[in-house]
Amino acid sequence: MSYSRYLSCLVVLLWGLCCGVQASAEVAAPVDTTYLLFDYQRSPRMERIRDFAPRFKAYLARPREELGFKNRPKNKGWLSLRPVWKGPQDSLELPLFVYDTGCVELKEMLLLYVDRIDTLFTPPPHYTPMATFAEAMEKVWARAAYFDKTLYVVTRDYRGRMLRHRVNYVLLRAYVYRGHDMCVMLHTWDELDYERKNIFARVLFPRSISKEEIARDKELYRQLLRYGFLSEALPLGPYFTF
Repeated sequence: MSYSRYLSCLVVLLWGLCCGVQASAEVAAPVDTTYLLFDYQRSPRMERIRDFAPRFKAYLARPREELGFKNRPKNKGWLSLRPVWKGPQDSLELPLFVYDTGCVELKEMLLLYVDRIDTLFTPPPHYTPMATFAEAMEKVWARAAYFDKTLYVVTRDYRGRMLRHRVNYVLLRAYVYRGHDMCVMLHTWDELDYERKNIFARVLFPRSISKEEIARDKELYRQLLRYGFLSEALPLGPYFTF
């Protein structure tokens, strides 16, 4: 075999190996997949509650006649709960992504729980606008839905690298800013009725709950406070308990 023919075969072999690596890293998605885009440079970004609190408290301090939906500060957009969220195993109790819809009359946020992350080498054919997806979630019973390999959040960082996050559960939660105290009641049959302070939790009122889970929930709440995702100066209180 001549040197030139050997070199050509080697190039073809390397190209085939590269394609194989790409195909294995990027798992094929179903045809009816929904993609939501979180572009770090272009997508609207939700402020952490610690950073948003001063603006909202200044609004509340204004004269009564100046208050109203039109003048209320908005905090619309994407928020990632890293570094408190450390891996897919955390999605049982904490979403990776939060999206505030910016609704004026009733404040709403989408909580997206992730169970798998893949590298994405080619952009999806299309993205669903967040307003369209939020409107669809409004029609879901209890405004919570499971997804089986059909919903992904695609993140694109400042270097253009894309990651595909498979979402297995979504919750559209309405909320208000108000005092929200943790409530634990011990009954005669030694069961605990527990109310979470973590608005991002899947279940705000889990009813019977172990003391170990309560300890874990309190630690998670402290971490969310530490990184500014929650703020005791401007607590989030659930408006509905879905």
